Amino acid sequence: ITIDVAYRYLTASAFGRRKLIIADTPGHVQYTRNMATGASTADAAVILVDARQGVLAQTRRHATIAGLLGIPYLAVAINKMDLVDYDRATFDRLAAEVVALTTRLGFAEVRCFPISATRGDGVTTVSPNLPWHAQPLLAWLAALPHQARQEQAPFRFIVQQVLRPDQDHRLLAGRVASGEVRVGDTVALLPSSRTARVAQISTMTGDLEAARAPLSVAIALDRDVDVGRGDVLAHPATPPATGTAIDADLVWLGERPLALGRRYLVKLGARTVPAHVERIHHRLDLDTLREVHADHLDANDLGLVRVVTTRSLIFDRY
Repeated sequence: ITIDVAYRYLTASAFGRRKLIIADTPGHVQYTRNMATGASTADAAVILVDARQGVLAQTRRHATIAGLLGIPYLAVAINKMDLVDYDRATFDRLAAEVVALTTRLGFAEVRCFPISATRGDGVTTVSPNLPWHAQPLLAWLAALPHQARQEQAPFRFIVQQVLRPDQDHRLLAGRVASGEVRVGDTVALLPSSRTARVAQISTMTGDLEAARAPLSVAIALDRDVDVGRGDVLAHPATPPATGTAIDADLVWLGERPLALGRRYLVKLGARTVPAHVERIHHRLDLDTLREVHADHLDANDLGLVRVVTTRSLIFDRY
C-alpha cells in the first residue's frame, strides 16, 4: 500500500507466541505525515535500506522522526542483499553508516539486519546465504521487552465530557492517558489546581476500584468542582506542567510553510487553543543532522520552535 498505513497482526509462534502488530507505513517523502502517524504509537521501528543505494535522505528523516517520537528500539533492515551477492563488506559499510547516523538520536538500541525480502533471507529464519549473521529480524523483534511506558508514568486523566445522569450526580468521562488512579485517591484538577477525592470509577460493565492506562472510564468526585472538557486530573505530588510558551520539536506537515507570527490552532488532548510561532530556534539539516538557521519550515522539515498560546496548555515533556 503506497499511501495508507497498513496494520497487520501476527503471532510469532516460534518465539513464545509473542503477539506483534506491524504498522507498514509509506516511505515516500510526500507521505511523511503517514509515517509519523504510524510511528507515534510504536514501541520499535524497522527502517528499510536498499543495499545498492545505501542511506538516503528519507532514511535520515525517518530515523530522526522515530527518535523524536521516543521509540526506544530501532532495527535497520538492509534489504536486497541477494542483489549484492550477500556481500558482508557491503553490509558492514552500511551498518557503520547507520550507527553513525543514529548515535545522536537517543535510541536505547540500534541493530542492523542483512535481509532479502523476496527470498526471505534473514527475515524469519537464519539463512544459509548469510552464515555470518545468526539472528533473523523476527527473533529480535519477538525478544524485545514489553513496553509499559504509559502504565508506569504519572497519572493523567483527560476529561472529554461531563456527564449528568441525574441532577444529583456528575461524572467526568475520558481516558486514563497514563498511570493509575484508585477510588479514594486525592487528585488535582488542572488548570484550576483545586483538589478532590475520587468517589467512584465507572465503566459500561460496572464499577472499578482502580483504572490504569489506556482505559476509558467515568470518574465521580466527592465534591462539586468546576471541571470541563480538556481539563486534566493528576495526582498532586506529580502534576504536569502548565504554560503558554512551549519549545517543541516539530515535523511540519502543512503544504504552506510554517511562518513566524501566523496564527494557528494547537490541539493537545481534548483542548484546542489559538497560538502563534514566536521563534524558530533551528531547522535540522537531514544531510548532516546539524542544526541550521531558518526563518520558516517547509513541508516535511524538522525543527525546534517556540509556540505561544493564548490560554495555558497542560502538558508533559515528551
